[in-house]
Amino acid sequence: MKNKLVISIPTILAILLATYLFPWKKINWGTLRIGPERTITVSGQASITEANQIAHFTAGVLTSNDDKGTAVSEVENKMKNIVDAIKAFGIPNSDIKTESVSVYEREDEIYEREKKVDLGKWHASSSISIVLRDIDKASEFTSLLTELETSNVYGPNFTLDDTQETEKKLLEDAIGNAREKAEIVAETQDVKLGDIISVSEGYQQQSLLFAREESIAIDTGMPMEPGSSKVSKTVTVTFGVK
Repeated sequence: MKNKLVISIPTILAILLATYLFPWKKINWGTLRIGPERTITVSGQASITEANQIAHFTAGVLTSNDDKGTAVSEVENKMKNIVDAIKAFGIPNSDIKTESVSVYEREDEIYEREKKVDLGKWHASSSISIVLRDIDKASEFTSLLTELETSNVYGPNFTLDDTQETEKKLLEDAIGNAREKAEIVAETQDVKLGDIISVSEGYQQQSLLFAREESIAIDTGMPMEPGSSKVSKTVTVTFGVK
C-alpha cells in the first residue's frame, strides 16, 4: 500500500506566512530584456578662444672647418655665448632646451675614370628652443637673437600656455551639449532620456588665429602681434532610454 503524504493545516499556514514575510524586494533579480537595449548616441562640442600667452623660438648655429675638433669647438663657443645672452635677457634654464646636435664630414662625389668620394670639410651644428613667457618683449627678444652669432632663427610662434583647466571645463561643456542634443532626440521619439552609458573623447584642436610664425633673418624691431588660439573638445556620448 502506497504511503500518502499528509500535510497538516498548521504546516500549510506556516509556509504561507513565511512566504509572505520573506523580503522579496531586497533581492536583486536583475533586468529581463527582450531584444537590444534602446540607446541614443550623439556628439557634443565646446570651444573657447583665448589670447596667446607665450612665444616659442628656435635658434641655431652652423660652422665648418677642415679640422673636426675646431668645427665642434666653434659651435660650442657660439652656442654658449647665445645661451648666456638669453639667460641674461631673463629666460630661465627650464625654458631653454637643446633640440639637436650634428657633426659630420661632407662627402663630394667626383668622377675621373671611376666614381670616387672626396672628403670635404667638417660641419657642426646645434640648435635650441626657447620659450618666452613675457610676450610683450617678443620684438626685443627677436632683435637679440638676430644680433647674436646665430645662423638661423625661427619664431615667434605664439601659443597658449597651460590649457589643462580650460580642457576640463570644455569637456564638461561638450558633455552638456551632447545631453541637450539627446534630449531633443528623445522628445521626438516620445521617450525619456536615461543615464549616460558611455563617453568617448574625440579630438582637441588648437588653431592659431592672427598669430605670426615666420623665419627671421636680419630684420629687427618689427612689431609682433600675439593673436589668439582656439581650443575645442568633441565627445561622443551614449545615453540610455527610459
